[in-house]
Amino acid sequence: MSERIDDVRATSDALLADTQRLYALEVEKRRLDPASGRFRDLSLQIEDLGTKIAALTSIEREVAEPLERPKGS
Repeated sequence: MSERIDDVRATSDALLADTQRLYALEVEKRRLDPASGRFRDLSLQIEDLGTKIAALTSIEREVAEPLERPKGS
């Protein structure tokens, strides 16, 4: 059970790191001309990170589900 808890924590750590990276990229992108190549590059990176974050949230839920206690426990 402890290994599963460690896996949930590791996934959560990855989610936090990726959301911080996404935030930083979005802040940088807001300062750019939307017609610039850099804006497009950042948009693609942000899209990729968003997809990764969505996948990690599903993984985290799947890893945590067996740890769920029955209601009333």
